[in-house]
Amino acid sequence: MRTLPILIFLLVSVFSSFSQALKTKADIVFTNNDTLSAEIFDAQIRVVQKSIKYRKLDSDNYTTAYPDQIKSVKFADGRLLESIKTDSVYYLLLNQIKGYYNLYSKLESNGVKTYYIRHDKDQPIHLTETFSEKLVNGQREQISNYEYAHQLTKAMADNARICSELSELKFTENQLIAIVKKYNEFKGNDYTNSDNFKKKSAKIVIGVLVNNIFWIGEPAAPGLGMSFDFRRNRPYEKFALHTRLTFNVFEYKNKDTHSMFFSFPLAVSYNYFDQARLRMDVFGGIVPYLAFDSYLSYGKRTSYTTYSSGLYIGTGIDYKIKNSALRFEIAVIPLSVALCYVF
Repeated sequence: MRTLPILIFLLVSVFSSFSQALKTKADIVFTNNDTLSAEIFDAQIRVVQKSIKYRKLDSDNYTTAYPDQIKSVKFADGRLLESIKTDSVYYLLLNQIKGYYNLYSKLESNGVKTYYIRHDKDQPIHLTETFSEKLVNGQREQISNYEYAHQLTKAMADNARICSELSELKFTENQLIAIVKKYNEFKGNDYTNSDNFKKKSAKIVIGVLVNNIFWIGEPAAPGLGMSFDFRRNRPYEKFALHTRLTFNVFEYKNKDTHSMFFSFPLAVSYNYFDQARLRMDVFGGIVPYLAFDSYLSYGKRTSYTTYSSGLYIGTGIDYKIKNSALRFEIAVIPLSVALCYVF
């Protein structure tokens, strides 16, 4: 049972870093064109788009800056926020694509995400999706008014082919980025050398690992396996689907008795700290178990299979090594540790 307090202490130590995790590096361009490399609090986008707290790298004091004082904020992870005046109010909006039209996303106070497109310094066009109630087969349904498609049709009226596609456009970020990219290319923008469009929309990160699960405080036999992380291929994406396949050999005696134990954790992970070589996340999900047992009795071999499942909750710490990483993972449910080399 000694291992339980140690693991809990390590887990608490990791979470104590949360306050530090909100800090990241960014380059700020002010309205007078002064540029500053600073440390800022990387809060949720709905907070950052209204104001940012930053400090000079040689200072201990933080200053609050508002969107009407700033032109842009370029995060170390590639995110670009630009100051956009919307309905006489300035916001720092996330730039999704640059070109003839820039596309920005905005998180409204009610949690709904809307978008803006803007050419040069023209008035931005607010893209929203609204619904109206209609009677369909005797039932009332919410039907999209396709306002965003009407607005894009006016903005892209000089390309009939693209306008015909807008009638099928869904109000999703990927589709909006794709249609704006296509129109920008029509206007002469070249994205062939852009990393944003050479990469696939999703990527799989694979690793090999050793792990150990603790049963009532006692360690089981070490396990081997592979880990897989599925994430959207964006520099600011913090969520990923985290899974792995591991197996443990519990007992093996003179080829008479042996057990094989497999686990298949499946969880959503959230990256709350990513700076320099360190990356930290928390994860939660479920983990199915599959055990194969076989024993020899009176010259006859008997085999049976058992299945169970449980919660999977913990935290991970990655230490980056060029394009790879060493990952140390602590799960509190089930109580386990793992060391992984991520390619």
